[in-house]
Amino acid sequence: MKNSLILSMGMLACFSLSAQTAPLKRMPLSKAEKPFLKSFHQRTSGTEAVLWSEDFSGGIPGTWTNEVRSSTGVLLPNGFWEYRGPATTPNNTVGSRGAWAAGTGPIVSPTAGNGFVIFDSDFMDNNGVPDPTAVGSGPAPAPHIAVLETDAIDLSGTPFVELKVNTHARQWNTTEFKIAISNDGGLTYVDTLELHDDLQTNASNAANDVFTANISPVAGNQANVVLAFIFDGTQGNAGFQSYYYWMLDDNEIRDLPLNEMRFTVASDGAPPHDIIYDGGGLTQPRLGNISMSEIVPINFDSNVYNYGSNTQTNVTFSVEIFNGGTSPVATMSSNSVASIGMLDTVTYVDFVTPPWTPPGPGTYRLVYTFQSDDISSAMAVRDTFNLFVTEGDSIQGNSTRDINGLDFGVFSNRFGTNNPDFGSDGGGIGVMIPLENGNSRGEVLVEGIQVRFSVATIDGGDMLVEIYDTTGFDLVAGFGSQPLVSEQFNLGTGTSGSLSDFIFTSGSGPNGAVILPEGTYYFVIYLFSNSNTNEIIIANDQTFAQVGPASIMYYVSDSRWYIGFGGGSRVFNAPWIRSISDVVEGIGLEENDNNQLSVFPNPTNGEVNITLAKGGKYTFELIDLIGNVISQEEVVLNGNEKLTRDFSDLTKGIYLLHVNGENFVSTTKLTVQ
Repeated sequence: MKNSLILSMGMLACFSLSAQTAPLKRMPLSKAEKPFLKSFHQRTSGTEAVLWSEDFSGGIPGTWTNEVRSSTGVLLPNGFWEYRGPATTPNNTVGSRGAWAAGTGPIVSPTAGNGFVIFDSDFMDNNGVPDPTAVGSGPAPAPHIAVLETDAIDLSGTPFVELKVNTHARQWNTTEFKIAISNDGGLTYVDTLELHDDLQTNASNAANDVFTANISPVAGNQANVVLAFIFDGTQGNAGFQSYYYWMLDDNEIRDLPLNEMRFTVASDGAPPHDIIYDGGGLTQPRLGNISMSEIVPINFDSNVYNYGSNTQTNVTFSVEIFNGGTSPVATMSSNSVASIGMLDTVTYVDFVTPPWTPPGPGTYRLVYTFQSDDISSAMAVRDTFNLFVTEGDSIQGNSTRDINGLDFGVFSNRFGTNNPDFGSDGGGIGVMIPLENGNSRGEVLVEGIQVRFSVATIDGGDMLVEIYDTTGFDLVAGFGSQPLVSEQFNLGTGTSGSLSDFIFTSGSGPNGAVILPEGTYYFVIYLFSNSNTNEIIIANDQTFAQVGPASIMYYVSDSRWYIGFGGGSRVFNAPWIRSISDVVEGIGLEENDNNQLSVFPNPTNGEVNITLAKGGKYTFELIDLIGNVISQEEVVLNGNEKLTRDFSDLTKGIYLLHVNGENFVSTTKLTVQ
């Protein structure tokens, strides 16, 4: 699929999320947990000729426009972009001075030593006073728009040009960081680049980040190019301002590279990279931790656009797979595309690999690569991810077991009881995990769950763990049946910052493990922080955009479930909640002769008929999936005599019918609808 890439670079998510727009609580970022924000603007070789530059060594040029306006367009005369240099107060060693972002460091650019510029939105709003009553008391109260506009730049005679800026930003709510481009001296602006649209609330990008963009279609060969750097803090929800800061340095316009390709979002919103299980597309969760018992064929796909000025020919996409990081396992390659012109995009429709199945357990490194006739392997565009495959054949307390979860081992950001709408007590986080391949009886032994906690977690809270069948789940109505497992755990000393196991004790399996029929389940944790005395914060992974309701969150304030935040945000995407399971023959009860027992109808609306081929004395037990004995009786039957029982008063769900007689033991799954 080929299409032209427009200059507006806003990244879109690959699926539409529920429009949950409740803001997150303002809080300082932990230095150890700054979000992993994948950059889709790869750096170029740096050898291109510089046509124009501004490193602010002499401050903000006097010919530039520097102004701040309110959301209604009223000029705020005390607002401004600020120059930070070696001799200014504060100087170039200081970042934001705002109440909420104070203490953040300056941009780390090549010439930061001679100064940089910052729009310190947080300070402009509250004057650096850390008191909620001081909001709006600063020199230029939010919401506001700050514009720093250059004078005219002559690019005549140079048709292929790129813009490069060193940029460091932090955003609250839905702040927008934009560069508008004019080619008539600033009278009109013909296109706008958006930077940092992958930032989540409270997040910042790397202080040494570099952004580049091919601006040839609007600025190439133009004599009166003007750039406007725009901090737009007017996009927040009603009653919640959008701010923090934006720092800039070492702005350049230079010759465009001849040969360069970049990963990109497709025009239909498909992400730059994807991993697809068993051809499931948008129906199959992306599992970053997957057990050998759940392994299915995996396809990889990606989207690319031609950033350079040369047409790229014979473009190929491949995924190199290594086990343990260094041992080559396979290379999966797609069909090639004959040519891609400048700023044209080719997508996953063309660039998808044949399926690959992991041959065994291990940590697999997946290297996504694009090459062409003019871009060799050494200069190819690449991105790397890890896939964790486990294999277990034991029960609780042993080292080998199956781990399944949505995360790919990346701590991108954190989410939990610090979010006021989520709820300090009773908010829920759930992940969808398929357990489709059990033992010969179709059973999976679930020992417990594994959860990764942020260091922001304060030991002492409580967590309720439940497992539900996914059938009938509704975001508003919730689950259509009772939990299959429900156990509470105290988050004692050592929980904060840990990857912790929580082992079940109430199930009917060995050591209290839970026996589940094959199927797809929601593993849900409800968090109780003692009214925020013991905050519980869970790691979230943004590596691959999860599909549909693969991850869900329960908002106490709304008494309903959501699948994330609107606008393509991945702040809630793949929580680190994993199942701990085994697929073991011999677990549960042996079925000595399946042909001897008949249970029908199954599923049933209540009435069940049971026959046994051989007569004798039998004990019948009906057990729920967490091991509770619902009913028990002893009967004497003739061969093929029909025994009828009515279970219409039972809660809808799955039960185990255990039959024990002389030389005969059998367990049958019974579904009550």
